[in-house]
Amino acid sequence: THPAKRLREPVANRATLQGEAIIFYDDAGFSERDWRSLQFMCDSQKRHTVHEAGAFGMGSRSFFHITDVLQVLSHSKLSALDPDELFETGHFGEQVDFVEE
Repeated sequence: THPAKRLREPVANRATLQGEAIIFYDDAGFSERDWRSLQFMCDSQKRHTVHEAGAFGMGSRSFFHITDVLQVLSHSKLSALDPDELFETGHFGEQVDFVEE
């Protein structure tokens, strides 16, 4: 596990995410449209363009079969998609630009 002393609030909830992880790598990075598709999974823009991954199926929603919180790092943004409100943010998760903030 990783140390929890430098985590943002609520520390207790975030500390549970410091264990093992499955990492997928894609060097293309996320566009603003990709971020929006993740945050609004039931209103995907991809179903209108059949040549994109995720246009026909569950896409990134399938990750929730193996995890409670999906964390995505792309360029300078870290997003935590949290449908069960483990972070208690009041919405589907959060996104932080760790270069600007």
